[in-house]
Amino acid sequence: MAPVNLWISGLFGVLPHIKESPMSRHIWRTSLSFRLALILSGFIALFWLLSTGVTLLLNFEQTKSSLQRRLTATVAETVYELSSELLDVSRDVDTLMRCWHRLDDGVASGAYYLTARYIHDMTAPPDPAARISRAKAFVEAYGSGGLGNLVDTFVLLDGGVVLSSAGGQPTDTPLHIEQIRALRDQAVGNHIIWSKPYRSVGGNWRVIAAKRDLLTGALVGMTVNLHPSFSAVEKTPDGETIVWLDREGQPIIPLSAALSQSLPTCQREMESNFDEVFSICREVAPVGWKLLLFTPSRQITDAAFAALHRYLPVALLVLVALVGLLYLVLQRTLGRTLAGIMQRLTPNVAVADLPPLVVAGEDELGRIAQVYNRLLSAVKAQYAQLEARVAERTVELERARRQAERASANKSEHLNSISHEIRTPLNGIIGALTLLENGENTPEQRDLLDTGLKCSRHLLEIINNLLDFSRIESGQMVVNPEYLDPLPLIDQAMLTVQVPALEKGLTLHCLLAPSFPQTLYTDGLRLRQILINLLGNAVKFTPYGEVVLHGWSEQDRLCFRVQDTGPGIDDARINDIFTAFHQVDCHIAGSGLGLPIARSLSRLLGGELSCEKSAIGARFRLALPLEANGSVPIAPPEDKGSIVAPLSLHPQLSAWGYHPLAGDNPDLDAPELSYLPGRLRQHLDGETQTTGAREQMPVSPWSLQVLVVDDVDTNQDIVGRMLRQQGHKVYTASSGSEALVLGRGHVFDLVLMDMRMPGLSGDETLHLWRDSVNGMLDPDCPIIALTANAQPGERKRLQDAGFNEYLTKPVTPAMLSRALVVHGRYPVNPGDRAVA
Repeated sequence: MAPVNLWISGLFGVLPHIKESPMSRHIWRTSLSFRLALILSGFIALFWLLSTGVTLLLNFEQTKSSLQRRLTATVAETVYELSSELLDVSRDVDTLMRCWHRLDDGVASGAYYLTARYIHDMTAPPDPAARISRAKAFVEAYGSGGLGNLVDTFVLLDGGVVLSSAGGQPTDTPLHIEQIRALRDQAVGNHIIWSKPYRSVGGNWRVIAAKRDLLTGALVGMTVNLHPSFSAVEKTPDGETIVWLDREGQPIIPLSAALSQSLPTCQREMESNFDEVFSICREVAPVGWKLLLFTPSRQITDAAFAALHRYLPVALLVLVALVGLLYLVLQRTLGRTLAGIMQRLTPNVAVADLPPLVVAGEDELGRIAQVYNRLLSAVKAQYAQLEARVAERTVELERARRQAERASANKSEHLNSISHEIRTPLNGIIGALTLLENGENTPEQRDLLDTGLKCSRHLLEIINNLLDFSRIESGQMVVNPEYLDPLPLIDQAMLTVQVPALEKGLTLHCLLAPSFPQTLYTDGLRLRQILINLLGNAVKFTPYGEVVLHGWSEQDRLCFRVQDTGPGIDDARINDIFTAFHQVDCHIAGSGLGLPIARSLSRLLGGELSCEKSAIGARFRLALPLEANGSVPIAPPEDKGSIVAPLSLHPQLSAWGYHPLAGDNPDLDAPELSYLPGRLRQHLDGETQTTGAREQMPVSPWSLQVLVVDDVDTNQDIVGRMLRQQGHKVYTASSGSEALVLGRGHVFDLVLMDMRMPGLSGDETLHLWRDSVNGMLDPDCPIIALTANAQPGERKRLQDAGFNEYLTKPVTPAMLSRALVVHGRYPVNPGDRAVA
């Protein structure tokens, strides 16, 4: 098609320069119908081209059929020649049998014979001399008669074979004698017996035909050379393969593996074109052999295509002529007019700038130009209105966007305000209860204190859940991955739910598989929060039984499963449990945010939290990605020997490579070791264990001077009492201005400053404190921010502003003690300000 395309391109470039007469120019401009008539003529020419293609297709099919018929005729001719020859052999064998019956039995023995020989079968006794003489006389008399392709005539006796060569050359080769003797096993009745074709020493294909004498049992027959056209396997010059098959349809000689696999089926006479192979099968009448000719269908198709080459030049010439004619018609009819229209309809010009079309005539195209100009005017008017509406909607959308941003900012500010307003009195409640808890209390008072602390912490948990949900919803939740040991993290999550679980009489278990990694690269805070939410949810909804945490890794995923023995979850309500503020059981206290937050956090970590079907209780599965370069999987457990341990620890010890034995072991008798894998590992490694005793008030060995700045008297009093119980001297200020006044007259070892105060805020007070022009005695004094704002990024903002540390309300004595140890300025000489 490439030459055709080049010719057409050249034609398109030449035709516009053809000169036109004034008359033809007038007709072309005024009559669109005349132009369409020529176009239709072109389409008729195209249909004629299609008919030519159909003709070529029919010629192709006819040529293909002719080739197949030629192959069929060749096979039929070959089969006919061989069948005729074998039918003549069959008639000669019948004639020999009749002559054998008429032969006189009184032939004298010991006579001399020219060509008759007796070959004795050494595996059988020799035949009587009379029978041998009769057989020799017979083959001597009739051995040279019959067909011109006769090889020899023979009589097969019980003890040997008597044969006479027709050409005077001996034929008693071992192969030939073996073929004659093989006929004895095939002889049934008085039918003619045919041997399989075989190749003689001289290379000729031969076949043996014989018939049994029912009176004497002798086989009388002859050996003939097959027609020269016979060849067991032949590859013709045209690429066809000819194979001769025996009566059972097997090749007369073994074929190669490749040819055997491609051999078509030939159980009966047929012609087929199956599996891209054309095959012909014909049967040789007297012997039941089959001639199979097969060739790839593609070969016949290629030959048929080759015969069509003489038609292609004519078809191509007709096609080029029709294309040229069609182009000439289109160029003279629509080409020029449409070219003018397209020049006007420039795509790079806006709708408002499009010029109208020039009405160049009164024919159909002229009227189309007039209609187009009217539509263009209407479109321009509507386009102007649309632009005005778009501008108006853009202003409205921008106004709505600013309102949404203000609403989001107000929401965050409102949440911060609510958090501050709730955490401030909650700081006083928890601080006061903590101070009372460390005093001398009766059992009843201690129970009341525990109840108050539990309720306060539950309220704090609800506040944290609401803030976390708000952060997740607004996209402010951030993930800070780091390398960490997962076992202490699991211990912390289990210790969080330990007290409510033991109060309900539940049994906690934790089992980590050998594949559980020993180092993770993830956000430990978020992972611990997910586990706490799952375990806490299981403890909350399980009235009795147990809560089990499983951990393992598979492929590139870290997996946790929390299983409980509670009432479980209906399949119809599985999706509801992950809906915010939705509680499946309204009789159990809670905000309905635990599981939605856990799922959102798992997705932030790149994983997924799902609820699986379980026959008993509820089962939650957490799957997190394992970083290829971050998490270190545990190697296959080594054989660490035997160890005596309680039965509850045997599964975990076995997973870690131990051989646990039942018995008492004081180092491993603590019941919490069955659900605290980190603590269990410490026991096994011989490390010092922390106890679960009640937190004691830390006492500092040195007395520091600490300034507490807070506008709420309760916070001043509670924080001050905590510091005094630790042995420090406390100064208080109710505003930023008052704190600056104290800073100009005293040197403090540490300042605890609230962030939301009337007048000067915590940020403003810090800025003035650090500025040396304000007369501060110690501008570099460590200042720690006290805030109820738990939003993400608050710590970094405050540290960037100049604060040394950031503590979130409610504050505990342990938090204050750690902050003082890290940031407090202790004296160089420990005896300077030691606590008395």
